[in-house]
This record gives sequence, structure tokens and C-alpha cells, in this order.
Amino acid sequence: MTFNIFTPITNLNSSKIKWKIRVRAQAIWRGITRDTKEFRGINIIFIDDSDSRIHAFVNAKYAEIFDQVLQEGQIYDLTNFIVQDYTGLESHRCVRYDKHIYFADYTKLEKSTNDGLTIPNYSFDIFSLKDLESMEGNKRFLCDVVGVIKDVTHLRDYVSESNEDKRQLRFSITDGRCLTKVTLFDEIAQQFEEAYKKQMDDTVIVVLASAKIGRYQGELNLSNYLATRFYMNINHPIVNQLRIRSLEPLFYVTNLLKQIDDTYKLMTTLQIKQLTEQNNQNKVICQVKVVKIQDELQWFCNVCLHCDVDLENVNGKWTCPQPNCRKHYPYPDRRFRVCTLCADNTGGIPIIFADTEVRRITGKTVFDIELDQTMRADDGKFPPELLTILNKEYTITLKLSERNLRNESDIYTTCDIVEGHQLFANKTPRPETSLEAEDDTTYIETDVGETYPLQETPKTANSGTTKRVRKSEETEDDNNEDNLTLNMMKTVKPKKGFEVGIKPRKKKSPDTEKIPKKGNSSRLLPPTD
Repeated sequence: MTFNIFTPITNLNSSKIKWKIRVRAQAIWRGITRDTKEFRGINIIFIDDSDSRIHAFVNAKYAEIFDQVLQEGQIYDLTNFIVQDYTGLESHRCVRYDKHIYFADYTKLEKSTNDGLTIPNYSFDIFSLKDLESMEGNKRFLCDVVGVIKDVTHLRDYVSESNEDKRQLRFSITDGRCLTKVTLFDEIAQQFEEAYKKQMDDTVIVVLASAKIGRYQGELNLSNYLATRFYMNINHPIVNQLRIRSLEPLFYVTNLLKQIDDTYKLMTTLQIKQLTEQNNQNKVICQVKVVKIQDELQWFCNVCLHCDVDLENVNGKWTCPQPNCRKHYPYPDRRFRVCTLCADNTGGIPIIFADTEVRRITGKTVFDIELDQTMRADDGKFPPELLTILNKEYTITLKLSERNLRNESDIYTTCDIVEGHQLFANKTPRPETSLEAEDDTTYIETDVGETYPLQETPKTANSGTTKRVRKSEETEDDNNEDNLTLNMMKTVKPKKGFEVGIKPRKKKSPDTEKIPKKGNSSRLLPPTD
């Protein structure tokens, strides 16, 4: 008797092309150039029997070979393909794995008709809604979330600035702890409205997969991308758990209380140090000058994207210390953590400038600064870009931790900042469409830095059943975006976000520059015509 031996997704590497895997196609979408409407290729998210996921790409010149056989939800035997590592510079990656698959003309894709491996209908990498605020500045990944649907609006038709007919649907989702706004556009918005009307249950729970985090009219907002899918009231452990919690009496009350805005007080550093647990606020405003930067300390940290805690280096692997996580990251996400001493006329306090605030000031990410250091050949030194905040005055909103209020820690962390001494955090920001609003949500980046419009709205899967509990050992970094080329990639200059209280700068097209991809991958490339 002959047994088919399939390699787990987590065991794939770039050492050969003679791989054989059995996988389910969970999502399939196409990439089209924005200006020329040129078809670039087909993107797929595959899942295997161990609940692991990987992104795959079929170049346009091979698409005709596989287009007719590819179908969402179908199980395939896939053999003879290229495996590539991610560089870490890609954006809007769909799944958290550090490798992706490329099809070639010698790749074989066959529908599986044999029993054996049991592959789940769905595989998700669910993030808590409370973590989205800290993830908003990280454009490397899309995210999966789950929540109870609330406040669904009517489908709205409008004409965009480019004179295109558009459709929009807005609603909110809650997990009982946080409430998050969602805006869907065009065909997926219409599909969502139709699916929602068919639901018979009073409580409708949706899993929103591969959603894009941004801001719309000044608020944190999730929106659709070409890879985005929604699944309503499916039989899945994460959905069943949330349904049980939604029956608790305080499930919706908690969200209502959290929507009430705090009025933050302007305080001196002396008053801040005198705060106790009797203080009924979790944030305060101060107006200070940066008098010292602790340049002998590390200026960034490696973080777990699930738990938002520092990773630990265990036997050469970056590992989350949380017992219920323990994820490994071969290429961890890095965030700013700049330690400063700030003062006003009443004294001084140590303040940690967090990632969002440093990115707002510098217009750069940690990886941008590391690239600048490499170009200057000054790796290991404290970046001069971060020294620009020295001797400048800022109006800062500080988070008050329990340790601060119990007088166990005198170190504070920023959660909002603007240059100069001007009040902003106790005022409601005026509604303003940001870089992540409207049409930006319907474009895909096939080569990093180039955007492509939504040609075909992704098909939304019907509800299904899976009895498999999601394993938490899925690897580290995410999958790529849509259709990065093998040999060349582009580096995108990051866009500065809007600063509250400061007139927003005019949006400019990002500068792009081609740089060769490291490593010799030509030995793995398919033969050229």
C-alpha cells in the first residue's frame, strides 16, 4: 500500500522545489494594476491539517494554467513550487509566517480526492480589539478579528474624488471589552449587507479576516482589503466562546462605559508625581521640555504582536514570555522606546517616548532608521534622528499605570504628543479623513509601493463547521502581501500621519526606489521563455 507523504507548511524552506503539500485554499484574490489595469497574478492563502497558513502567488504568465482549477474552500495536492523567505520590508501581509510560495510552469495543482488528512474549513489568527490601537501604525500586517455586530448602517452610494461610483457600509463590532468601527467598500459592502439580512439570530458574530487597520474621520477603523473575508455565525471555537460571553448581563454595558471620553487635566510634573490611587483618571497632560535623552539605553524593543509585551531571546529565538502565547519570531517586530528626562518649572520626570509618538515626530519606523544606519555604516550607535527631540518643548498626554498611582514607579509613558505648548488631548479632534480612509482601502500593493484597484470583490464563504481548536504554535512573521516580484522590490518612504492640533500636511505620493533583493534566488526561479 502506497502512502502519500505531505510536508507540513511549517517545514517548508527555500532549499529545494520538490515539495508536496496538501492544503485548503481559504482565500483567493487577483491583483490588477491601478493605472494600466494590467493583471499581475493570483494570490492564495493555503491552510494545512496542522492549522498553519501560508501565502502563495501565481504570476500572471502562469495564471491561465491554474485559474480554472482554483476555488475557495477546495483541498489540493500541491507539488513542485518555489519557497521564498520574506525580507521584512513587505507590507499588508495576510498570515503570520516568514515564508511564501511561488508557482511556476512546472508546479502541479490537483484537487484532492483521497481521505487522510483532516484540514479545517477555516484558520484564523485572532487579535483582541483592545490591541488594534497599538497595531495601527504597523503597516506590515493585516489582522483577523471577531466581534458581535452592532449599529449597521444602510449601504451608501457616493461618487469619489476621481469621479468613480463607490459604495460604503459602516458598522461596529464588540468583544465585550472594546468597540471598534468597521467601514466596508464596494462589492464586499453589498455582500455584507445581504448576508447580514439573512441572519436569523438576534446576536450575529462576525470573523473579519485580513482586515486593514487605519483611521476614518479621526477614529480607529477597520476596512476591507483585497484579501479580506467575513464569516458570519460560523461554527468555530472562537465564535462559540464569544457567543457564550455575549449572554453575560454586563457584556454591552462595559462597552458603553468605555465610549465615554475622559477629560484629561493639565498638570505640572510635581502634581503628576503626587497622584495616588484615589485619582479617577488614567491619563494626564503635561507641558515639558526634553532636557536629556538616555542614549546609553536601547532605543527600540522587540515585541509580541499578540500580547504587546517584550520578547525574550531564548536559545537564539525571540519568544513571547506569556505562558498562554509562547510564540516564536525569527524576525520580530520592533517598536521605538526612547527614554528621556523631561522637565518644567516644578521639576522633572522620566518619560518613555513610545512608538507612535516617535514615528509621528520623525516620520520613520525602527526599520527605516536601521536602514539609514546601515547606509551610514554606524550600526550600534544611538541614531542621530532621535536626538532631534532634545531641548524641544512638547505637550504630552501620559498614561498612568497602576504602578505610577501606587508610587511604585516614577517612569511614565507617552500616549499622545504634539510639538510646542498647546492643549489638544482634552479636545475632540475634528473629523478628518486620513491616509487610510475611503479609496485607499480598496487598493492592493503588488510591488511594494505600487497600488492596484479592486477588480473583483472577494467571495465571502458560507458558514461552516470545524471541530479543531486553533493551535497557538503557528510561526512568527506574517505572510506577504499580494504579488511581490522575486528579484526586485521597492522600499516605500513612510507617510507621516496627521498630528492632532497641527494643520495636516498635504498628502504626497511616496517616493520609491528599486533595490536588489538580497541573496541569490535565481537558482530557484522557473525557466524563462
